Amino acid sequence: MGKVKQMVEKLRPRYQNELREAILQCWEETPIDYIRSCTNGLPSRMDKATDKIIIEEEKEDLETNNLDYDSFGDEYE
Repeated sequence: MGKVKQMVEKLRPRYQNELREAILQCWEETPIDYIRSCTNGLPSRMDKATDKIIIEEEKEDLETNNLDYDSFGDEYE
């Protein structure tokens, strides 16, 4: 569970305006070092995620191409 979420839940806001204020308050109280530690790993995680997306797209392309080749000419049999 995220640090800010835990902090907000401790305040137990009941209404939307209380929730908004609690989120803003907790965000302001979150140490900048904690925020930096969360964001420092983002570039490598983004690289991994985009690599995975590219691999999945390539797999889909291969599967689509294989289906096209497998069904080629079937309508004439």
